[in-house]
Amino acid sequence: MSKILTLSIEEAQNLRIQLLQAYKSETGKDFIPVTYLGAYDNLRVFILSRLKDKSEIEASISVHRLRKLFYYTDPAYCLEDKLEALSFGEDFITPLLRIQKGSIPHENEAEISKDTNRKPKSFIYIAIGVILGLTLGSYFLISFKFRTPYYFRDDFNYNSLADLKERGWDIIDFDSSLFFPQDTGVLTLRSSRGDYWVRPIDSPFINNLVFRELPKTNCFEVSTNFSFFNNFERYQQCGLIVLDQQKTRNHNIRFTFSHTNIELTRFFQIVKQDHGEATDYAWVETEHNDSTCRSYYFKIIRHDNVFDFYYHCGEQSEAFKLAYSMKLEITPAFIALASFNGYRETTNGPLNTASSIPAKFNWIKVKECK
Repeated sequence: MSKILTLSIEEAQNLRIQLLQAYKSETGKDFIPVTYLGAYDNLRVFILSRLKDKSEIEASISVHRLRKLFYYTDPAYCLEDKLEALSFGEDFITPLLRIQKGSIPHENEAEISKDTNRKPKSFIYIAIGVILGLTLGSYFLISFKFRTPYYFRDDFNYNSLADLKERGWDIIDFDSSLFFPQDTGVLTLRSSRGDYWVRPIDSPFINNLVFRELPKTNCFEVSTNFSFFNNFERYQQCGLIVLDQQKTRNHNIRFTFSHTNIELTRFFQIVKQDHGEATDYAWVETEHNDSTCRSYYFKIIRHDNVFDFYYHCGEQSEAFKLAYSMKLEITPAFIALASFNGYRETTNGPLNTASSIPAKFNWIKVKECK
């Protein structure tokens, strides 16, 4: 299986611009990203004509992948709720970068003849350098000022391991017996014994922690919608976990839906773990139960080192409520979806081994603040 590469917004946009400039330079035609296939067939033929080893990589440069690069990952053309992650197979991106850098000439190009009357090479190189410098400088200045904010949405329509990895996801502590089968159209994570907030002598783990990279910005928003019916075991919970670059289990923030006591009160739990210690936490009791609410919405907004946690129950159009706000000196690098059971039968007893409850995530959105 090809290695997955995740492009930044700037890298993807630069790759599109360079390829389309080369396409127009050779064919004299503009290429407008659209959903139908005919234009992409022509673009594919052009790209393959620029590669000497096209017979080896012909399958990698597919129309489907080209549509993803030029349409389904570009907010300038694709609707927000249809955007896909900027993740691609290395076997697809690497040949395109070779064309972009101009390292491989067109296979039909004749060798340029020498011109005895042309100006010295040094002058030509300097002129080219100045032009390229001005062009790239203008491009990056415009890109920085008018760049499209980072946006990602996943509706979890297809959730095989290959599909998830293709879209930029990965899994920590994978357990196939809990992960399969997946329900159609939702990401299903079944709770099991485990927690990151445990005693020092315990080994912290959460089975099937599904995570992906966050934008490298000081202000972003993550929101998700899920159901977690019949979670009547104490501390059966599901929700979101923010991890740092090391994906450490002792330095994170989590926002989960659960029960808190024998009376089975439903609540939202926000826990900050700083170097293995729960230094800040809150429980916010909900006004709903399974009979009155079967769909929950979570939202985390980060401004520098301040994290705000919002929720609501019911229809998507309803207003969010602020559950809690806290500070943490952390550089968020990944967002994770989790379902687990961290309850102990006694004060110092082992973690509970209650039956698994499926948490079903309908979608997740990640975007930069406006």
